[in-house]
Amino acid sequence: MNETPSPGDGGSLRARIAKGAAWIFGAVAVRQALRLVSSIVLTRLLLPDDFGLAVTAGLLLAFVEMCADFGIRQALVQHPEGGTTRFVDVAWTLAFWRSLGVSAVVLGLAWPFASLYQDERLAPLVAMSAALPLLQAACSPGRLAWMRELRQDRLNQLDLVADVARLPLNVLGALATGDATGLVLAGIATELVRIAASYAMAPVRPRLVTDRQATGELLRYGRFVFAASILGFFAVRLDQFFVARFLGMDTAGVYSIALNMTTPIEGIVTSMLAGLLFPYLARFQGEPERIRLRMRQTMTALVVYGAPAAGLAALAMPYALVLLYDERYQGAAAPCQWLIAAAYFTCIGTALNCPLMATGRPHWGTIATGVRLVVFAVAAWFLGGHGAAGYAAAVAIAAVAFTGALAFVPWTVAKRA
Repeated sequence: MNETPSPGDGGSLRARIAKGAAWIFGAVAVRQALRLVSSIVLTRLLLPDDFGLAVTAGLLLAFVEMCADFGIRQALVQHPEGGTTRFVDVAWTLAFWRSLGVSAVVLGLAWPFASLYQDERLAPLVAMSAALPLLQAACSPGRLAWMRELRQDRLNQLDLVADVARLPLNVLGALATGDATGLVLAGIATELVRIAASYAMAPVRPRLVTDRQATGELLRYGRFVFAASILGFFAVRLDQFFVARFLGMDTAGVYSIALNMTTPIEGIVTSMLAGLLFPYLARFQGEPERIRLRMRQTMTALVVYGAPAAGLAALAMPYALVLLYDERYQGAAAPCQWLIAAAYFTCIGTALNCPLMATGRPHWGTIATGVRLVVFAVAAWFLGGHGAAGYAAAVAIAAVAFTGALAFVPWTVAKRA
């Protein structure tokens, strides 16, 4: 198998990877900068309690979405016919029905969820957020094929358009309502912008289709992604539940700032790994030596360059918080440092999982995520008494366990005799 794609697909594979890496790095950096600016401005307009409410309201939606993640996009990348119109239409259909179900479940759980936190303000926020899955599913079906085709330029252009729109919409929402409601409404308006942009970039007509064979093939691969998504949600989001439930909405708002500060570190690297390394390796499933070479190069870069960068970021974070935020948010410093460590080990674990996903072994990622969840639960039990920093430390310890579990799995399938 060579690295020259079919005519008209946008140039050589190496060129597309280089272009994709540049787009991921640049677009994610710009998007995170926009989010940082948005967060700095909004902290002047809203209270920590408002941030805590908005973040906590989004947790239920994130949980239900993870529980309904059937791994459709990953299955399209790994399947030999994943780029055909037939499979794209089936994937879009599955995504539509999935989103309809997610919206219905979130709407039905809005008031019980608010009762769990003993805060009636959560119910209308959660109910409004139920519109988001349907809006996301309404985007152009053409977007589904971009990941397989290594069109990270298109994927990131679409995300960039949405995030550029999100900044003024967040500010307008906060000014209009003066509370967390404005942030949720801004999120809905942002998704409407994303829908319009997706059809402008990929004018593909959506079609609801029925194809049992294609559906079965996509879901068979995706069942392990489905399990990993559920376990992964608890492993990486349970800390936010605990902080909001046991430490209060004010602390949850401060903790959300810590998450916002560390997201760029993890976001850029994991986007490159999931958006480029995984699709690249999937093209060479029958060439184990090529996979081993690329993985050695990737792991060397993560260790040689990533470890010092993460260390410097952890040291600089308290000073950055002093410069960017007022005294109400300085409690985010210690959680930030732990979350940076968690982000670094998550990036390594994501890299180790890429060849397993590419060679049709997604179950190893599911097992490792299960280990991560168990370790987090145990660590949170012992460290939760130390406040938000304790829960962040539990996240970091769990990320180390996740990476360690994947480190023992060979990158390629053993050759049969």
